[in-house]
Amino acid sequence: MRHLKSAQPAEPSAADLLDAEVGAMKKRKKSCNPRASFDKAIAEVTAMRESKDWKDAKGKHLVALYVWLHTEIYGVEPAELLVKTAYVQACGAASRLLKDDFGGDCERAVGFMSWVWAKERTKAKAGKQDGFRIGWRYQFATKTLLTNYRVDLVRGLTR
Repeated sequence: MRHLKSAQPAEPSAADLLDAEVGAMKKRKKSCNPRASFDKAIAEVTAMRESKDWKDAKGKHLVALYVWLHTEIYGVEPAELLVKTAYVQACGAASRLLKDDFGGDCERAVGFMSWVWAKERTKAKAGKQDGFRIGWRYQFATKTLLTNYRVDLVRGLTR
């Protein structure tokens, strides 16, 4: 008759020990508070607007500029951006627009946004508002406004 050895717990492998150490060292992801992030970015954008220095601007600053412009033209903040997921998506879309369509040149991206909102202001002053408003997706994610802007650049209608 064979005797079975008592089952001893297996020693953890070096890989298991390393994984445990790395896991313990990982930091918790910061929680995004859209209101606090907005307020900070809007303060930075205010300084950028006053100095006309946009070279250090990032996608979050374009979103803050969008919020400021939206509030100026329509009289209300875009409440949809106070939701964490929408704010993160808008910042991502603005960052991609800045990188992919303006080569990281924020001054050019701000010029584009100025063009969009100057047209919107003109419509508002003329009383030609049709119930449509520029949402963050239309500003940053779709290419319709960007194409219209480029057409006006080619035609010499804007600079």
